[in-house]
Amino acid sequence: MSSPYLDHVVDLLNMNRMPTQRAVLKSLLQGKRTCREIAAEVKLSKNAINIALFQLAKKGIIRRVRRGVYEPEVRLICVALMNRIEKLERRHKHLFYTHLAEE
Repeated sequence: MSSPYLDHVVDLLNMNRMPTQRAVLKSLLQGKRTCREIAAEVKLSKNAINIALFQLAKKGIIRRVRRGVYEPEVRLICVALMNRIEKLERRHKHLFYTHLAEE
């Protein structure tokens, strides 16, 4: 399963340059939240949270349930996590066998 939305989730998982988006997503994974609730939880301004919500929604990682309330696209996130795990397993296996061959 590959889609531009999935690519955005993978980017979010791989990069530390989006800490606000990651914090917002982590908060939303605990349940539906408003901007104000997220801001209080992660100790950031509502403006910063609104920007992160907009970007995450634009990327298809979260969706607006109703005015001011958001939730994560859990299936998409799960697929991205499974793909990431598989990639790490392949890398680990490759490194393991490379190391064995060097001995």
